[in-house]
Amino acid sequence: MAKELPTTQPTGNFSTVVHESISSFQYVLLMSEAVVVLAGDNVLTRCLSRQASKHLHWILQAIGLIFNLIGVGLMYDAKRNHNHFQSIHAITGLSSLVIVCVVTIFGYPVWIAWKLRKLVRPVTVKLLHNFLGTAGFVIGMVSQCYGYKKNWLHYVTGVEHSDMVALVLTALITILSLRSALVSLGRQVVAALN
Repeated sequence: MAKELPTTQPTGNFSTVVHESISSFQYVLLMSEAVVVLAGDNVLTRCLSRQASKHLHWILQAIGLIFNLIGVGLMYDAKRNHNHFQSIHAITGLSSLVIVCVVTIFGYPVWIAWKLRKLVRPVTVKLLHNFLGTAGFVIGMVSQCYGYKKNWLHYVTGVEHSDMVALVLTALITILSLRSALVSLGRQVVAALN
């Protein structure tokens, strides 16, 4: 016997479907890979030089940011006659977007940190970038998880507990993606305090 779909249909207009699809792709795949690409133990990019990994990192982040802007813009437009940014999902999503924009804009000083060393220690620039990037990523993944509470996956796929499975997988991806970033962040904190 087939399982019944949720009785409360998530907002199903085109903008919502595109928002949910590209936001999931953007955070769960692009942003997590952009974090992991800098780890030396990344199977997919182990063969790349450090310089190539850095380039791939910012390219993935930039593409992710573009998708993020599109996704938030579509939802903002779709809810033009409603109050905006009222749910935890929306607030964390917007917070993540703002942080990721700042990190992207100020990512350039990380590239030239050694040139700025007379103004600020390179480790401080990298620490700030790593901290804000990690915070933006985590807040975005939290927003993603709150988005699963809207039962969109269950509604679209008809698979019972698909939202819970996505939540668990997203949490695992977040934890695994941050392993090297958190170690690096710890080293940077110690170096900045010395």
